[in-house]
Amino acid sequence: MKFNSMKKIFYVFILAVLPFLSFGNKQLMADYYYSKGQYKEAAADYQKIVDEGYQSVALYFNLGNAYYKLDDIPSALLYYEKAHRLAPNDDDINYNIRFANSKTTDKIDEAPTFFLANWWKAFILSFSVGTLSVLSIILVQITCQPKSLK
Repeated sequence: MKFNSMKKIFYVFILAVLPFLSFGNKQLMADYYYSKGQYKEAAADYQKIVDEGYQSVALYFNLGNAYYKLDDIPSALLYYEKAHRLAPNDDDINYNIRFANSKTTDKIDEAPTFFLANWWKAFILSFSVGTLSVLSIILVQITCQPKSLK
């Protein structure tokens, strides 16, 4: 009877510890790939761990670093932000978020201008400042002339 209860405890222990051992082994492989500069393989292994439902600050941070090394800044920022949610006061995470954000650029296309606006701008810029000031004074005088009374 004592042997069966020990056997059950052993099985429960194995079932409880086994997932942590498999997570650690995959993490070690991903860390190994990262240390060797094989960032694509490291990111793939870290991503598999995340896809299995595991969460940790180190996992998200390392995955963000691997994506950053692959020049995939949006994915790096995603995982830095996930790590930041779990550890908001971590200086390394906050630094990497700021650094990765500095690498992003917003592409803003300038709206095309209407052709009449371009012509008007070219016309106005063809005069000197002195000529424009004299013309503006003359136009103000003309518009402010009193109408004759009938």
